[in-house]
This record gives sequence, C-alpha cells and structure tokens, in this order.
Amino acid sequence: MQVVVTGKQASSRRAISLLIKTRLGLNVIGEAGDYKELMDLVKANKPELVLLNDDLPGMEMGKLVPILRGLDYSPAVIVLNGMPETEEAVLSAGANAFVFKGDHPKQLLIAIEKIRISHEEQRNT
Repeated sequence: MQVVVTGKQASSRRAISLLIKTRLGLNVIGEAGDYKELMDLVKANKPELVLLNDDLPGMEMGKLVPILRGLDYSPAVIVLNGMPETEEAVLSAGANAFVFKGDHPKQLLIAIEKIRISHEEQRNT
C-alpha cells in the first residue's frame, strides 16, 4: 500500500513516515508540507492512503477531504487531528478514519491497518 504523509512540520512527517514503514512495512511514497505539495504528490503517484495532519497549510480540512475522496481513484483518508470535537465533521466530509493526536501512536497504526485490510479485500473480490 502506497501512503502520503502530510503536515506542516517536517520532523512530525518524518516520524510518522518512519513509524508506518517500520511497524507496518508500508511504502511511504512522499511527504507534503502544504496543499500544493500534497496535490502534486497525489496526482503524480495515486497513493492508496493519504494521512492528513490537521496543520496542513493551504486548504481547510473540511474542504480537502472531499477533494481527495472525489479523485477518480478515491484514496483512503485518515485525519490526524488535535481536536477530538472535530471527529464527526471530518468523518462526515468523507474521511475513512479519525485519529486524535493525543492518542497513543498505536491508534494510528490500528486505523491504517484496518484500511489496508479493507483495501486488500476489495482488490481480491
């Protein structure tokens, strides 16, 4: 499964990418620090999963999620957010999962693994 990781801070993106690579063995094909970088990566590489950090500059999360989900290949989207009260709005906008930044990193891995399993099941049917 190919993954794009986003977020304003490069150190956070690298840490999340390393976690995903080492724990789940997934292919992180790129990191984006803003909306333009994200869209360039997505259009060029068509990842199966986009991990959206809520601090991504350039586009409101509520508008960005439907844009990503509306792409012709509709990548899965996980939103990593510091405000748990935004979960319902993000999921209503089309995100596949919401992970609170205050949770243990294991919660992010669980959310990614569920999406990976679902993606594989869909491919095999």
